[in-house]
Amino acid sequence: MATPSSTLLPLSGDTLIDAMTTGYRWNDDGPITYSFSDGILGEFWIDPGYVENQINLIFSIFDYYVDAKFSYQGYFTSPAAANLFGSNINIGLDSIYISGELGDNVLAIGIFPNVEFAQGYLGDLYYSGGDGDIFLNVNSPANSYSYEPGAAGFSLALHEIGHALGLKHPHDNGGTGHPTFTESGIEGLDIDWLTVMSYDDDYNWNSNAWDPATPMILDVIALQYLYGVNLSTNAGNSTFQLDSDSNLYLTIFDAGGEDTIDLSAYGSGAYVELPNYFISDYQYAPFGLVTTIDDGLSIADGFSPQTLAWILGEIEEVIGSAFDDIIRGSDFSDVISAAAGDDVIIGNLGSDQIDGGSGDDTVRYFFNYSDFQIGFDGEVCLVTDPFGDTDALTNIEWLDFDDNGELIQKSVAELAQLLDLPSATNFRLFASDGYVGEIGGSGQVFGTAGFQDIAVLDVAGTIAFDPSFNKGGDMVRLSGNAGDWQIRQSGSSTVLSDGDTFVQIPIGTTGVSLVFDDGIRSLRFDSTEGTAKIGLQTFGSVPIEITAPADGSALPSGADADASARLFLGEGASASAGGHLDVFGTAGAEQLTVTGGAVTLDPSFNKGGDTLVLGEPAADFLASRSGSTVLLDGATTDVVIPVGIAGMTIAFPGGDERTLLFDTMLGSPLLAAQEIDTTPTALAALG
Repeated sequence: MATPSSTLLPLSGDTLIDAMTTGYRWNDDGPITYSFSDGILGEFWIDPGYVENQINLIFSIFDYYVDAKFSYQGYFTSPAAANLFGSNINIGLDSIYISGELGDNVLAIGIFPNVEFAQGYLGDLYYSGGDGDIFLNVNSPANSYSYEPGAAGFSLALHEIGHALGLKHPHDNGGTGHPTFTESGIEGLDIDWLTVMSYDDDYNWNSNAWDPATPMILDVIALQYLYGVNLSTNAGNSTFQLDSDSNLYLTIFDAGGEDTIDLSAYGSGAYVELPNYFISDYQYAPFGLVTTIDDGLSIADGFSPQTLAWILGEIEEVIGSAFDDIIRGSDFSDVISAAAGDDVIIGNLGSDQIDGGSGDDTVRYFFNYSDFQIGFDGEVCLVTDPFGDTDALTNIEWLDFDDNGELIQKSVAELAQLLDLPSATNFRLFASDGYVGEIGGSGQVFGTAGFQDIAVLDVAGTIAFDPSFNKGGDMVRLSGNAGDWQIRQSGSSTVLSDGDTFVQIPIGTTGVSLVFDDGIRSLRFDSTEGTAKIGLQTFGSVPIEITAPADGSALPSGADADASARLFLGEGASASAGGHLDVFGTAGAEQLTVTGGAVTLDPSFNKGGDTLVLGEPAADFLASRSGSTVLLDGATTDVVIPVGIAGMTIAFPGGDERTLLFDTMLGSPLLAAQEIDTTPTALAALG
């Protein structure tokens, strides 16, 4: 048998642990033995066989969570006899002491595992081994309670055994000076569906349902702190099938493995929060919860649920009910199958696989829509969040975003119209106020609240402009005449295409100026007519040829010759660009075509393998060295290039390709065979 604490454990410094515990526990020097007996004055159990079954059930529940060995000793005639046989925790009956000292309304008492505490608490009734013992008051309502799981009697037994193991009430100091929940600032957690040690029960008028059937989440965390974690509990791959009609509270513990919550038997919609929360530094794993959708909303409104399952441990998969569910994932990579019903799913962080099943389903994100990247792989919608995690969505109808507190809802069907477009993921161009430049390929252009003048080059790919371009006051220049292009609406954006160049521009009511070779057309949303227009031409989701004549609208102003942009290339990407640019590559091999302007390449271009394409003949450039870079100074193009020993390719018109590298023997950069020093020198006409 174990021995009780002889001294108080020191405070842990953890808010929850110190507010839940007394400082007493059973030592690790033997199994914690338990028994039940008749009372000190001969009070007796009417059905000892039933009592024995329920007591063994309850201690097996405690064993499920903690690394303490519980050993049943039997049924005895008195608490003293149980102690003589070696019982640490004995459950007995009392008809005099509790009623006389505390009153008939006190259901039971549980003694903490400490001899001095037991002596002080029991006084003249003290007997050797009284520490850790429990007495039920036969004069109280406890005498008539049901002791089935979820009923008040079963919850009472859990509560008193919690005392016998060293837990205290949230509202008192346990007689040992430990802080209360109120003193700890967590008074809102003092309710029975969070801790079985609480006196607060919103359903205390019903003694047959809506009570804990196991220790609650706060109890389990505290008990695992005192006695360690039972690492064998659900250590393998486990599936937990839950029922919405249980009318009880329980805590599921999972020590490891690949695990599933299965709610297919739920008779109503489910509210799920996969384990993602920590409340104690000593907590073994995150916790979450499962309840009905009505109870989930009740909890949010400050009311107690009627069915609740706490989940302690990482859960990798959840299967929803056939009804409307709310499912909130963890910050790990989850597999969420929402099944039937109109479901709302919040994946949180991690790269999740989410299947909405049948119904009208929504996946909700709590960041700005503009912070996400959205694409499609067949029927799978791929949503990449600002942290780089990508969710794979199937059978999802809607995407919700929180744009600075404003709900932005996107139809997945409308987003899927972009399937025909090359993905705009090769680069990202960030333009400053007043920037004037050119861009081509497949990538995104991010503007500002100020003016931008962006020319889209006649290069195959998709240029996607960010929502800043729907405010009006910007210019987008497109090659050729307007009649060479088709236009359609895709959600809140316009997609233009000349066959191999696609341009996606958000639509606003003020309008953006589209500049073609044959004049200017204003692209805008006409709020009066509720339609998108280019010039006087209305268009919808079906691609149509632009027939609108030039509308003679004035070009906006705001160009700044000193304004610059930053161009970030993806690994192995290619892009065409011109203007005042700082270009950032990767460790991969990128190709950049410079159409003019002043361009500075970052140091990633000195590793070798990249290609720089220039539009002027080599002989038009002066080359000079400055530190570890080479400056090529042309008539319309200036490029600053970092030089490395591996070499990069510079392609001039007419198939003239040359390698730029740093020759370690010469200690100088070489472009083909031409050495480059600090004096600007014209490049040779031939490579």
